[in-house]
This record gives sequence, C-alpha cells and structure tokens, in this order.
Amino acid sequence: MYFEKPVSPWRRRAAAYDAAQVAMAAAAKADEIAAQATTAAEVKRAKEEGFWPQYFKPLAVPIVLAILAAYLAFYSGQITERNKQHDQDDRLAVENRRRLFVTTAQDFGIYITHWSRLRTVASIQDQLTELIEKKEAAIRALRATKRTASTEALINLTTDVRKLNKEMKLVDERKERYVKGRDDAKDRLYGNFEQARLFFGRDTTAAIAEYEGFERDNSGKKLPELPSVDEWRRLASGVFEHMRTEIRNDEQRLQSPSGGNVASR
Repeated sequence: MYFEKPVSPWRRRAAAYDAAQVAMAAAAKADEIAAQATTAAEVKRAKEEGFWPQYFKPLAVPIVLAILAAYLAFYSGQITERNKQHDQDDRLAVENRRRLFVTTAQDFGIYITHWSRLRTVASIQDQLTELIEKKEAAIRALRATKRTASTEALINLTTDVRKLNKEMKLVDERKERYVKGRDDAKDRLYGNFEQARLFFGRDTTAAIAEYEGFERDNSGKKLPELPSVDEWRRLASGVFEHMRTEIRNDEQRLQSPSGGNVASR
C-alpha cells in the first residue's frame, strides 16, 4: 500500500504565507483597478457636464439664498430709513405749523393793539382840535373888542392854546408811532399768512382769505368809520381755530401706531 510522504510543519507555514501574499497582491490590484475606473468615470462626467455643473451646481442654492437674504436685508433697511425720514419730515412739518401759529397770533395781537391805540389817539386828537378851535375863536373875539380889561383873559387863552398845541404835538408823535407799529405788524402778519398757505390745509387758507377780504373792504375807511375791533378779533379767531385744529390732528396722527404722512397734506 502507497503512503504520502508527510509534509513538515515549516513547509506548511511557508505555503500558507505565500498564499496570503498572493491574495493580498490580488486585492491591492483590484482596488487599484477600481480607483482608476472611478477616476476615469469622474473625468468623463466632468468632460460631459462642464465646469459649472461640476463645481458650482452644488453651491447654486446656498448662493441664491445668500443673495436673496442680502437683498431683503437691504430692502428692509431702505424701508426703515424711508419711514424714519418720513417721520422726521412729519415732525418738522408740525413744528413749522406750531411756530407759524405762535408768530401769527403774536403779530396779530400787536396789529390789533396798534389799531385800538390809533382809535384812542384819533379821539384825543378830535377833542384837542375842537378845544383849540374854541379858544382861538375866543382869542379872535377878544382882540376884536380892543378893550384893556380883556388883556389878562387874552393872555390866559393864548397860554392855553400854546399848551394845547404842545399836547397835540405829543399826540401826533404817538399817532405816528402807532401807525408805523400797525403797518409793520400787518406786514409780518400777511407774511405769516403766505407761509400758512404752504403749511396748512384748505379750512385755514379759506379763513385767511375771508380775513384778508375784510381788510380790503375796510382799508380805505377813516378811523371813525371802521368796524369795531371785535370784528377783527372774530375773523382772526377763525383763522387761529383752524390752525389749532390742524396742529392737534397732526399730533394725534404722529402719536398713533399707524402714524400718517403729515408733510404730504
């Protein structure tokens, strides 16, 4: 009977090691072939798709979102800045109305005060003129008699006339000051009215037009023929009331949450 020759242990170990080395080399070769195939596929795909799809397509969505976010932030900032500017314009418009309201009321007060003083001075002038005329008539009558006894009375009348003329001169100077003060105040008042036509609404400008019409109708009259001072005050109070109402409405709009464009009114 035939028997195989036994293999020594060291030979078996050597054979197993050689088999393992061959297997590892085969696996490495397979990995290399697979890597080469993958690289070749990527190069082929890059050639087919081009530079944009390969490198930028994965970033397209983030880039678009970033641009959109930047635009929205810019637009929001513009709206905020515009609203802030509108709010500043509205507050400036209200401040202009307040200032104009105060200066108009002050100038009208000065104007109407000088009118009242002119009427008082005119009344005093009339009284002095009448008194001077009477005394001068008495002087002429005494001189016509040529009596010695009337000399003392003549001196007294002459002295009185001299004093009255001095007083009349002072009254005339007062009248000139009041006329100048009235005219200056009227110029300022009408300048304020022109500004009010820019800053206030139709109700106020209509009241101003009514007041100016009243002034035109009475500008050529003499002092005794003029309407009472209360008539001036009545018409002016209509102007001031409309101004006050508009200012109050503007302040309420600025304080409300929704606000409101006051400057565009």
